[in-house]
Amino acid sequence: QAVREWRALHPDSEVHFGKNERYKKDEDERQLADEGLEAFRKVLYEKYGPFRPPPNSKQYFPEEPQDEIERIAEERKELEDATPKHPRAMGVTEGEVADIPIHIRGSHWTLAEETQPRGFLSAVSYGDSPVIPEMESGRLHLARWLTGRDHPLTSRVMVNRIWRWHFGRGIVSSTDNFGRLGDRPSNQPLLDWLAVQLVESGWSIKDLHRRIMLSSTYQMGTDFNAEAARVDPENKLLWRMNRRRLEAEAVRDAVMALSGGLDHSMGGSILSFEDRQYVDNTSQKGKIEYDRNLRAVYIPVVRSSLYDVLQAFDFADPSVLNGNRNATVVAPQALFMMNGSVMIEHTEKMAQALLDQDHSDDAARLGSAYEKIFARLPDQNETGRALTFLHRIDATLNEREPGPKDRRLRSWQILCQALISSSEFLYLD
Repeated sequence: QAVREWRALHPDSEVHFGKNERYKKDEDERQLADEGLEAFRKVLYEKYGPFRPPPNSKQYFPEEPQDEIERIAEERKELEDATPKHPRAMGVTEGEVADIPIHIRGSHWTLAEETQPRGFLSAVSYGDSPVIPEMESGRLHLARWLTGRDHPLTSRVMVNRIWRWHFGRGIVSSTDNFGRLGDRPSNQPLLDWLAVQLVESGWSIKDLHRRIMLSSTYQMGTDFNAEAARVDPENKLLWRMNRRRLEAEAVRDAVMALSGGLDHSMGGSILSFEDRQYVDNTSQKGKIEYDRNLRAVYIPVVRSSLYDVLQAFDFADPSVLNGNRNATVVAPQALFMMNGSVMIEHTEKMAQALLDQDHSDDAARLGSAYEKIFARLPDQNETGRALTFLHRIDATLNEREPGPKDRRLRSWQILCQALISSSEFLYLD
């Protein structure tokens, strides 16, 4: 009766009385004048209707159906757990197409009644800007405009940033500023040529990396040349390769690789959060296993609590755009090399592997350590100093606690830690 009366009052409504259906009109238009009918309407159109089962409804069944319900529930859970989880990625879809209201003084809290038609910034436009159809947002047109063959900036900015990460300095040293207030290119023809090659290769980043890294410029050493330094003291024209410190990610991965503990497999995550779940790592380190041996490329960047190892070695602030990363020399870096859990754990593994070598004396073990850490053998002077260091460490540990079983392992662990903390390991020549 209530349904019939509601339909009589709303003959033009598109509402259907079915599960999970929603009204097509505003709530005010849906309300009934009669309080009793209105209460009934709300129950009827509640998400689960008037037939919502009570909590733990299984208890109201006889024992045999309860067992069957439990068996079906367990079977369903097993099937859900066995379902393969396919990789997923975030994507963008078109929303409601509309022009943007003017933000007075740039504030989104004070919007003007006028709207600004979708278009392109005249300050950075070239030629005739694309026309955006009325029912399209313009994202596709923006992408095509940015990657057009005759666009003067996109390819050059991309080339310059890739060049910067290979050489420590871009052809345009102000990586984030290609404007009038930025620096002039040190080699304009080279920048233009690489930009053309990038576009003609179909915007292949791999092709650009290969082209740069196979060049004689990239393969030069860091040897000093007094005459070249007199002509180009800042090495803007790259007459030698600049000496560079390893980046934060490379330091961490290299230490783990020396112990043989780095996981080289592709993919994986150190997060235990579910999709779309808020990641809060500020209390008790959250659920992020930072010391897990996956490569650093798979470490998530949680802005509220960055990984301390990355912070120590000048990881960029994830809250701002920054095309350059500093390379400072500060005390926290030395403290990490001395006391960091990653250093202690993996140098101990490395020391144990050296001691487990069959038919090796300490000099041979030292040679293996140098080969792993520095990719070279020690000279006679370095061998003598390292063996003396081992002897002194062993004696000191014996004075503190005579006869500990792991004294020899501890001595070699300290030696490995000292070698890895050296400038030769942390800097690329």
